[in-house]
Amino acid sequence: MTTRPEAILPTLDVLGVSLDPSTIDAKKIAQGWLQGFANAISGANVDDVLGFIATDGFWRDFFALTWEMRTFHGHHRIRTFLTDRLAFNKISNLQLSEKPTEAPVLLRPYEDLAWVQLTFTFNTAFGIASAIVRLIPSKDDEWRAYSIFTNLEELQGHPPKLGPHRDATHFSGTWTSIRKAATDFKDEEPAVVIIGAGQTGLGLAARLKYLGVPTLLIEKEPRIGNQWRGRYESLCLHDTVWYDHMPYIPFPSTWPVYTPSEKLADWLESYAISLDLDVWLSSNVLAADWIDEKKQWTIKVSRSGEERILHPRHVISAIGLAGGVPNILSLPDQDIFKGTIIHSSAFKTGRDFVGKKVLVVGACTSGHDVSADLHAAGVDVTMLQRNSTFVMSTDKGVPIFYKARLTIVDMYTEDGPGPDRGDRLFDSYPFAFFELMHQRITKDIRSADKDIIDALEKVGFRVSAGINNAGFWPGVLQRGGGFYHNTGTSALIASGAIKLVSGKEIRKYTETGVVFTDGQTINCDVVVYATGFGDFRVELAKLFGKEVTDKLGPMWGLNEEGEVNGVWRIKSGYPANLALSRFHSGHMALQIKAMEVGLYSEPYLK
Repeated sequence: MTTRPEAILPTLDVLGVSLDPSTIDAKKIAQGWLQGFANAISGANVDDVLGFIATDGFWRDFFALTWEMRTFHGHHRIRTFLTDRLAFNKISNLQLSEKPTEAPVLLRPYEDLAWVQLTFTFNTAFGIASAIVRLIPSKDDEWRAYSIFTNLEELQGHPPKLGPHRDATHFSGTWTSIRKAATDFKDEEPAVVIIGAGQTGLGLAARLKYLGVPTLLIEKEPRIGNQWRGRYESLCLHDTVWYDHMPYIPFPSTWPVYTPSEKLADWLESYAISLDLDVWLSSNVLAADWIDEKKQWTIKVSRSGEERILHPRHVISAIGLAGGVPNILSLPDQDIFKGTIIHSSAFKTGRDFVGKKVLVVGACTSGHDVSADLHAAGVDVTMLQRNSTFVMSTDKGVPIFYKARLTIVDMYTEDGPGPDRGDRLFDSYPFAFFELMHQRITKDIRSADKDIIDALEKVGFRVSAGINNAGFWPGVLQRGGGFYHNTGTSALIASGAIKLVSGKEIRKYTETGVVFTDGQTINCDVVVYATGFGDFRVELAKLFGKEVTDKLGPMWGLNEEGEVNGVWRIKSGYPANLALSRFHSGHMALQIKAMEVGLYSEPYLK
């Protein structure tokens, strides 16, 4: 892959056009473009197809045409892609969607930007897919695609067992015995073994089950959800309920906007029961070996003390970001420190440290939550901010982030189109396009949050505008953090209720505290590292061996095309939050099902 070309926002000035919205018939423009585009596609003429795409346009594909996550920018790269894949994929039956949230519409995100957004469905040789397109005007009065996003939705001939395809069996015998027999897997082998029954593993298992792929979850804890029950007591999700729905069973309308961790734990347990997912609790994978001549794994599992040997064709790691090794700094004279050093993953409640002085290392989400919990317990707490943090309020900033200015409908809100449509709208922006738009949106967010940002900066807290001034999302994809969605802790920092040391590193420990790089000292009894986790491949290597895990490559970070490096593909790991798990569990399940039924082909990597 080559270095991603520099993208430029297609403003009306850049395009050299003016626009009178009253004269724009979005439906007519969309219909005309799609008819011509479909004719060019059916003729398999690459030059004709390119005529419907802006010279510096994007084509982003999630598994529909490449069995990969790819972004092609500019005519040169799109030409190569189409030359190699257009005839191969046999694209047909392009149908414009006129559903209320999908019908063609003229969008004006800012006064100098305008595009017609449309959605269509299409078929390929192996699948059913959707597309979201943004058409921009040009000097020759033609509208061309600045961005095309194609997404695999279903496999030909293999619909999920939902709605009209649901199981119509009239079950005889007791349901308990039927479920026990299915979960025991004594009469058949699971095609897929998923290690970890958190939200990521459960969502993927649900997708696979209702695609007819026998799947077994291996969970080390005695109860589903214990990963959440074991975190600090005050933990409450900072993402909203509308963003966090899981596949097939949405949270009820009574659910709070922000989910407490123990409530989520109970939900995950009920989710597994309601969807009849097969889970072995108190179980561990002891060994895993790939048998190449048989194209299957040999896995030794300890289930409540009993060993079983399984032979799945696929093994999925769903141990989550927290499955990695906690990041705890190794510093000089740490051994002489008479206090306690823990990672935030081991922190339970501030009540455990009443009467002590605590230093929290880290100023992102966990650092803020732990500091607030300690303060609420009356503990003397100091936060160490080593790098700048992107801060966005949940009441002002978050709504702007998901605002309709980009998509006609607010993506994840009470009155939004639902998570499935939201996911597709959100990812329909190639990263370079997304980054340019969010440089503007971040300015809007920071303007709305000016008071709290000013208050934080006044006490020395360094507030970032995000990587390339594009907000918090690039940091999520590249660093797995770097932000805080403010639910109140920022005011505690600004007021001095939570003390702050910013822009420094710990140089060494003393018997009674730490010394910073500028010589400043702080006495403390406890140091809590809210510094995230290391590469979870370290944990996987203990099971699969370094030779196997080295083939995975990096999971996070962005490649030259602006796509996440490794996750959500075959031969990769599968950590993610609730929303990313929801969307990409569908992609992972379709890849596996396609391999099972002979529809899969090698990813297009050229």
